[in-house]
Amino acid sequence: MINLIQKGNKGFYDSVAGGLPLSKPAQAAEWLNEATKKGIDTLYILTLGKRYYKVVKGGNISAISADAFKSEFESLTGSPADNGSKPDAISFADTQISNKADIANESNTLIGNASKIKQKASELAKLIESVTASEREMKLALDKVEEAVYWAESGISKVSL
Repeated sequence: MINLIQKGNKGFYDSVAGGLPLSKPAQAAEWLNEATKKGIDTLYILTLGKRYYKVVKGGNISAISADAFKSEFESLTGSPADNGSKPDAISFADTQISNKADIANESNTLIGNASKIKQKASELAKLIESVTASEREMKLALDKVEEAVYWAESGISKVSL
């Protein structure tokens, strides 16, 4: 289970490690909506290609640099309520799986197929990052991997319609 790391009213979610790479703005908004239940109003998301996105309650999703992420989130300490305890954490996996189950009429087979695609895409993205010398070509290749996952998920969800 992959968790959200919370520091005060800000949160960070590694969507690749969670097996659900960010693929569309609505997905980010849904994650932020879930995180607001823990008092988070700004959510930072890491996705394929080591790209960071920032989602603010009542605002849009925007791409940010790794440096901006470091200065805005990593430099924060835990909230005073933490008292040295582990960061608050919530899981997004259940939300995503239940949404896919609704789309696929509670079909575990379809959800399993989507998870397999995401897992393989994550592996491919890591391979591309490790062997590609040119930053431009690496980003283009990673964009295509994200696009392939998006279209595969779209096709899987239509199986049940």
